[in-house]
Formats: sequence, C-alpha cells, structure tokens
Amino acid sequence: MGERGKLTEEERQAAVVAKYPSGLTAKQFRLATLESADEAGRVYPPWVKFTTGMSIIIGMQLDGLLTRPGGHHSAGPWYITDKGRAALTKPQRDEGGAGE
Repeated sequence: MGERGKLTEEERQAAVVAKYPSGLTAKQFRLATLESADEAGRVYPPWVKFTTGMSIIIGMQLDGLLTRPGGHHSAGPWYITDKGRAALTKPQRDEGGAGE
C-alpha cells in the first residue's frame, strides 16, 4: 500500500479489474472514475485505451461530473464536482449507472 495507507495506481487498477473482471462498460468506467476521487477531489480513472477513456472523461466534463482547472485542454488532473459527488449518492438503476 502506498504512502499513508493510500492505494497506489497499480492497486487501484487491480481493484477495478477484480470488480469488473470482464472489462468495463462506459457506465462502469464513469462509476469507477467517480468512486476513485480522493480527499482533495482528484480522480484516478481506470486504465483503458487512451482515446476511449478520454472520450468518456470529456463527456463527464460536459455532463458536469468532472472538472479540470483551465479546461479539458489544460495539463493536470481531473477533479470530481459537486454534481459528480451527488451522482455517487443516488441509487443506481443498474451497476455502473452513475451520472446518467
């Protein structure tokens, strides 16, 4: 386990693979990304094909679930928004339906 009990990137990915052994749907990717938010709000999206992941993440930004200081073209991490946190507290219609 990483510093101060936090999961390392590899440990986070292993947890996603264990939870979704057949791979991720777009809805599951969205949910896993929102669930990965740390105390500061930074999210750690699961590893998937770059273009697929970025397409979903930008869609999440357009839906108001994620933000990046300076916009999606700027460098730096993505952060969960209040709307993204609210999506995590809503009952899911099916597994991985966060932010629909």
